[in-house]
Parts: sequence; C-alpha cells; structure tokens
Amino acid sequence: MDDILSEENIRTDAIAYYLEAERIYPPGIPFDHPFIKALKEVLERLPDDIYYIVEDKIWFTVEDIETMYGINVPFKQTCLPSEERIEIDIVNIIIFSECLRLEHKAIVGVISHEIAHTIVGYPKDPLSVERLTDELAIKWGFKAEIDAKEATKVKRQGYS
Repeated sequence: MDDILSEENIRTDAIAYYLEAERIYPPGIPFDHPFIKALKEVLERLPDDIYYIVEDKIWFTVEDIETMYGINVPFKQTCLPSEERIEIDIVNIIIFSECLRLEHKAIVGVISHEIAHTIVGYPKDPLSVERLTDELAIKWGFKAEIDAKEATKVKRQGYS
C-alpha cells in the first residue's frame, strides 16, 4: 500500500511542478483560476501513459480571444545539420477566454478533448476527428465533461 501512495505522491508532485513550470502561458496564472483548476483535474484523472505524453510534449496558452473554446497546434521539426538527427515534437493547446466562461465540468471537457487530439492526430475528415477525440476522452473517464462541453456548444449555436 505504501508503494501505491508513493506513486500517487509522485504524480501529485509532478502535476504541481507542471502547473508551476513555464509550460503554461502567460506565466503566473493563479492556482484558483478556472483554467488551472480544470487542467489540474484533467492531469489527475488521465491514464498514466497519456499523462506522460502531456508532461513530455504539451504546452498550454490561455488567450483572450472570444471566437472558439480551444485549439490543438502541433509543431514538428527536424533540425539539421548535425551528427544526430534532432526532432522537436511539441503541441501547444490554446484555450480561449470564451472557454473560461463555461462551467468547470465543460472546461475539463474541452481540455481533455484537446489532449485527445494529440493522440488521435488529424485525419482528413474533420467531423470524424472531433468524434474520435470525444470518444477517446470518454474512454479516459471524461464522459460527463464531454457531455457538458457538447451541451454548451448546442446552447451557443442556439439549438437549446
């Protein structure tokens, strides 16, 4: 049982470090900010293998733009010339201020959805990629949050 507790403590410490590191822009977002609260919850609940991908290659930006909730921006580049091939492979997930007006559960849904884009990639059919990312986030245990995200989209588009 002590081993399980120590693994949980390691993850908790790693999440605290991630939230304090320069992986979130702008720096200095307070811990009681809706985005930080939602991101912390997502990081705590993600499966270990997905959490390590986030920890390794995902950065977040919070922008004051009101046109959408979020976007996943992959960046991959090979640096040459060198003796060894160096590849930079990071993802910047941008969360817009429009998202931060949502209820906590829906913000968690948006963040988990955007992280799922990193795993699913970008098939040619945009509707199928959105469905696949939601399905993956639901598989990770974020069904209620994805439902909350989708409900806000319906309201926003005037379908409620």
